[in-house]
Amino acid sequence: MLIDNDKIVDRTEAISKVPTNPGLIGSMNFFRTRNVASDYITFDVSEGALKVLNDKLRSTADKNTVDDKPFDQHVLKIPHYPLESTITRDQLAGVRAFDSESEKSVANALAEHLGDHSDMIDYHHEYQQAKMLFNAQLVTDNFGTYDLASELGVSQGTKTLSYTNYGDTLKQFREMQNASKAGLVGGRAQGFILFAGDDLYEWLLANDDFERAMQMNSWQGANPLMNELGSIGAGYQAFTFGGTTIINYNDSFAKPDGSQDQILPSAEGLMVPRAQVGKHFFGPQNTLQGLSGGGQRAFSRTVRDERDRFVNVESETNSLPILESVGSTIKVDFTA
Repeated sequence: MLIDNDKIVDRTEAISKVPTNPGLIGSMNFFRTRNVASDYITFDVSEGALKVLNDKLRSTADKNTVDDKPFDQHVLKIPHYPLESTITRDQLAGVRAFDSESEKSVANALAEHLGDHSDMIDYHHEYQQAKMLFNAQLVTDNFGTYDLASELGVSQGTKTLSYTNYGDTLKQFREMQNASKAGLVGGRAQGFILFAGDDLYEWLLANDDFERAMQMNSWQGANPLMNELGSIGAGYQAFTFGGTTIINYNDSFAKPDGSQDQILPSAEGLMVPRAQVGKHFFGPQNTLQGLSGGGQRAFSRTVRDERDRFVNVESETNSLPILESVGSTIKVDFTA
């Protein structure tokens, strides 16, 4: 869509066509996408639960009723994450044609830049979701720390694994599963995931309960993530024990200052249910025109220098994941 002759052009449709490239956390659907039309989000967390139904006589007025679920309202500001790159004459130095051929070269360069922007946005969303999932927190430069445990008044669970006698570990896994199910706000768990740091993962593999499980006929040595997530799952070691898929998770993310943020310490883990545990909100574009539009994953536009020396490619994502089922996430460590 043209905004100002040939100088400012909306490229949101173009960046939306770039295939998304989610990471492990994003691929497991812990967070459901919600697009909103304002810079703030207002969300409700219901405290109700599913229940079985009583049988009733046919053709009577007696019915099972759905009780109103009590809820609290919470309001949070959606952070704004802009990024920019520039198409310069140096990148088009091989162009010897004029007019349409020259514009094709600019279009090709633009496609590359939009692809880079889309990859950066996907990487950022994976980081946001991982930070929120593992810590129930998201740190922002302008709005401080969003702490969903404090916001909702619910703490993440904790569990220290230990092993003395055969069956100890399986029993502790069942205890974690029960605690995780109890903390799930709405819906049902379709199994469980334990993200394990390197040291915890090695301790589990050396545990006698796991060695016995590996020797059983029902043991499947294949990575359970591969059939589910394809190439993403193939990048992680994983196995299943006691109804839980255990994933060796040691991902770290590059921060703007050049440092690395390792999400999960090596001696720790996190158990979560296979369920939706939160929502990922996307806000509208940071422009006057954006006031009349809704939110979405990313926006983009190009601004061409009036003397035709360069083209600025500007993109943005207005993004906030929130962990609603804080109590369903169990922080895990172990006693050697």
